[in-house]
Amino acid sequence: MNAALEAAWQDVTQHWDEAPRHDALLGVVAHYSAYAWLAQQYRQRGDDPIAQRQLERIRKAAIATMFATQTHKRQAEKMPFKGSLLVLLLVGILTGVGLIYLHFRQSPVTQTTPP
Repeated sequence: MNAALEAAWQDVTQHWDEAPRHDALLGVVAHYSAYAWLAQQYRQRGDDPIAQRQLERIRKAAIATMFATQTHKRQAEKMPFKGSLLVLLLVGILTGVGLIYLHFRQSPVTQTTPP
Protein backbone atom coordinates (compact mmCIF):
# COMPACT_ATOMS: atom_id res chain seq x y z
CA MET A 1 0.00 0.00 0.00
CA ASN A 2 0.97 3.65 -0.06
CA ALA A 3 3.81 4.72 2.25
CA ALA A 4 1.78 7.64 3.63
CA LEU A 5 -1.04 5.28 4.57
CA GLU A 6 1.33 2.84 6.22
CA ALA A 7 3.04 5.62 8.18
CA ALA A 8 -0.28 7.05 9.35
CA TRP A 9 -1.46 3.57 10.41
CA GLN A 10 1.75 2.96 12.34
CA ASP A 11 1.26 6.30 14.09
CA VAL A 12 -2.28 5.33 15.07
CA THR A 13 -1.24 1.92 16.37
CA GLN A 14 1.47 3.51 18.53
CA HIS A 15 -0.98 6.08 19.96
CA TRP A 16 -4.19 4.02 19.85
CA ASP A 17 -6.14 5.96 22.47
CA GLU A 18 -5.60 9.38 20.88
CA ALA A 19 -8.63 10.35 18.76
CA PRO A 20 -6.81 13.07 16.75
CA ARG A 21 -4.48 10.39 15.35
CA HIS A 22 -7.46 8.41 14.08
CA ASP A 23 -8.91 11.59 12.57
CA ALA A 24 -5.63 12.32 10.78
CA LEU A 25 -5.52 8.74 9.46
CA LEU A 26 -9.06 9.06 8.12
CA GLY A 27 -8.01 12.25 6.33
CA VAL A 28 -5.09 10.48 4.66
CA VAL A 29 -7.34 7.58 3.69
CA ALA A 30 -9.91 9.98 2.23
CA HIS A 31 -7.19 11.59 0.13
CA TYR A 32 -6.22 8.21 -1.37
CA SER A 33 -9.77 6.74 -1.34
CA ALA A 34 -8.44 3.73 0.56
CA TYR A 35 -11.48 3.12 2.78
CA ALA A 36 -11.49 -0.64 2.20
CA TRP A 37 -7.84 -0.92 3.21
CA LEU A 38 -8.42 1.02 6.43
CA ALA A 39 -11.53 -0.99 7.27
CA GLN A 40 -9.47 -4.15 6.93
CA GLN A 41 -6.85 -2.77 9.32
CA TYR A 42 -9.46 -1.93 11.96
CA ARG A 43 -11.25 -5.28 11.51
CA GLN A 44 -8.02 -7.05 12.41
CA ARG A 45 -8.34 -5.43 15.84
CA GLY A 46 -11.41 -7.55 16.57
CA ASP A 47 -13.96 -6.29 19.09
CA ASP A 48 -11.91 -3.32 20.27
CA PRO A 49 -14.40 -0.47 20.96
CA ILE A 50 -12.18 2.13 19.30
CA ALA A 51 -11.85 -0.07 16.20
CA GLN A 52 -15.61 -0.61 16.06
CA ARG A 53 -16.26 3.14 16.36
CA GLN A 54 -13.72 3.84 13.62
CA LEU A 55 -15.28 1.21 11.35
CA GLU A 56 -18.59 3.06 11.62
CA ARG A 57 -16.87 6.35 10.78
CA ILE A 58 -15.16 4.74 7.77
CA ARG A 59 -18.50 3.41 6.53
CA LYS A 60 -20.11 6.84 6.80
CA ALA A 61 -17.15 8.57 5.14
CA ALA A 62 -17.11 6.08 2.26
CA ILE A 63 -20.85 6.53 1.67
CA ALA A 64 -20.51 10.32 1.79
CA THR A 65 -17.66 10.13 -0.72
CA MET A 66 -19.72 7.95 -3.05
CA PHE A 67 -22.63 10.40 -2.96
CA ALA A 68 -20.36 13.40 -3.45
CA THR A 69 -18.58 11.94 -6.46
CA GLN A 70 -21.46 10.18 -8.19
CA THR A 71 -22.19 10.96 -11.79
CA HIS A 72 -25.69 11.70 -12.94
CA LYS A 73 -27.28 9.70 -15.69
CA ARG A 74 -28.61 11.59 -18.63
CA GLN A 75 -32.31 12.19 -18.24
CA ALA A 76 -34.55 10.24 -20.55
CA GLU A 77 -35.78 12.16 -23.55
CA LYS A 78 -39.31 13.51 -23.28
CA MET A 79 -40.25 11.92 -26.59
CA PRO A 80 -38.72 8.50 -27.20
CA PHE A 81 -38.08 7.37 -30.79
CA LYS A 82 -38.15 10.99 -31.95
CA GLY A 83 -35.85 10.24 -34.91
CA SER A 84 -37.96 7.27 -36.02
CA LEU A 85 -41.12 9.33 -35.83
CA LEU A 86 -39.57 12.05 -38.01
CA VAL A 87 -38.50 9.49 -40.63
CA LEU A 88 -42.00 7.97 -40.65
CA LEU A 89 -43.57 11.40 -41.05
CA LEU A 90 -41.20 12.24 -43.92
CA VAL A 91 -42.03 8.95 -45.68
CA GLY A 92 -45.76 9.68 -45.25
CA ILE A 93 -45.42 13.15 -46.73
CA LEU A 94 -43.37 11.92 -49.69
CA THR A 95 -45.90 9.12 -50.34
CA GLY A 96 -48.74 11.65 -50.35
CA VAL A 97 -46.88 13.94 -52.72
CA GLY A 98 -46.13 10.98 -55.00
CA LEU A 99 -49.79 9.90 -55.10
CA ILE A 100 -50.94 13.42 -55.92
CA TYR A 101 -48.32 13.63 -58.69
CA LEU A 102 -49.48 10.31 -60.19
CA HIS A 103 -53.11 11.41 -60.08
CA PHE A 104 -52.45 14.57 -62.09
CA ARG A 105 -49.91 12.95 -64.44
CA GLN A 106 -52.39 10.53 -65.95
CA SER A 107 -53.95 11.65 -69.19
CA PRO A 108 -57.47 12.96 -68.78
CA VAL A 109 -60.18 10.53 -69.72
CA THR A 110 -62.56 11.95 -72.29
CA GLN A 111 -66.16 11.07 -71.87
CA THR A 112 -68.10 10.15 -74.91
CA THR A 113 -71.76 10.85 -75.17
CA PRO A 114 -73.99 8.02 -76.39
CA PRO A 115 -75.49 8.57 -79.88
